[in-house]
Amino acid sequence: MVNDILDFSRLESASVKLPKEPVAITNLIESSIQSVDVLAKEKEITFSVIKEPDLPDVTLNVESIESVLRNLLTNAIKYSNQGGKVKVRAEVAKDNRYVEVSVEDNGMGIAPEYQKKVFDRFFRVENATHTIKGTGLGLHLVKVAIEQHHQGEVFVRSKLGEGSTFGFRIPFVPIQEENAEEEYPMGNKPVETA
Repeated sequence: MVNDILDFSRLESASVKLPKEPVAITNLIESSIQSVDVLAKEKEITFSVIKEPDLPDVTLNVESIESVLRNLLTNAIKYSNQGGKVKVRAEVAKDNRYVEVSVEDNGMGIAPEYQKKVFDRFFRVENATHTIKGTGLGLHLVKVAIEQHHQGEVFVRSKLGEGSTFGFRIPFVPIQEENAEEEYPMGNKPVETA
């Protein structure tokens, strides 16, 4: 909990600029899976990783994205059934400017009314999941790291009793480093008025 709060304080600061470098995100995925190996073995969780061939390097902050991946993987393990499966996917998003990473479990799932709130600070779903320990900060930290520091977006898809998919999209090259005047994060081009 202390680590979450420290990470939260650092990432929420508007003055913090995270250093970025071109990285093979698939390497970060593999190392993040290894970092949660003990937790996965306790629940007999198996991983499958689907990587798009020749995925370009992504300009990102390594520490921040590793933290995002560990958070998503840890949640997938926690909320999966004993002996469950977690599928991790990395691919080029439909617009070809973003990489999309998703973590899919076959656990308990999240009701539709909670899905828009899961990335809120301190939000925890009030059902069977309240028995699972957590600070309610993890997914909020994911959102801040992706949206505030990598000009990307987070997403969730879930069905009760079938599982959840959490993921993110970030640009291969940070938006502010691009030259074109008409490049805007995630298609948020300003509307021109006459």
